[in-house]
Amino acid sequence: MVKAKFSTEMLKIIKSMVGRVFCSYERGNTVSNEAYGNLQINSDNFAIEILNEVKELPFYDSTEDISCFTCKKKALSEHFKPYCEEPSEKHLINEKILAVSIIEDSISINNGEYDVAFDMAIIVETNEHKYTFSRGWFFSETIDISVDKDFDNIYPISRVVEDWSDEGENKVSVIRTIEKL
Repeated sequence: MVKAKFSTEMLKIIKSMVGRVFCSYERGNTVSNEAYGNLQINSDNFAIEILNEVKELPFYDSTEDISCFTCKKKALSEHFKPYCEEPSEKHLINEKILAVSIIEDSISINNGEYDVAFDMAIIVETNEHKYTFSRGWFFSETIDISVDKDFDNIYPISRVVEDWSDEGENKVSVIRTIEKL
């Protein structure tokens, strides 16, 4: 199985947000509720840059550039630089983080001909809202930003199956799990 997931160290960084104040997030692409390639979550003590960038990963009998989440911890003094040339925009939140979860999709194509597991979303639950930072189709580098929406409505399993089915040529099964950190 190909694993396009956060590392153990990255999960520890994300988990360290619990109990902190979610001060704001910053992103480029100020036109819609998405960021291209990266965004930054600012807490009261540190920042985490979330990246959705392509990596060369095994794909059937060869390799393919596939986007996947990574992250890195940053000092609040470090300037956020969006991937796109647009100006960045800061969205103020100022809410206490109660929990953080990761949504994983395990996808099997043609009964194991190709198996891949993706971390698809980071859910930040605060005392007031649920913020979802999610990704979609395997080559897309955008990060969707949603407030108080269920991920199954943002990117339903039926759409994952459709995206991987190659217009019905492949048999696709998906197991979606949520892990509270």
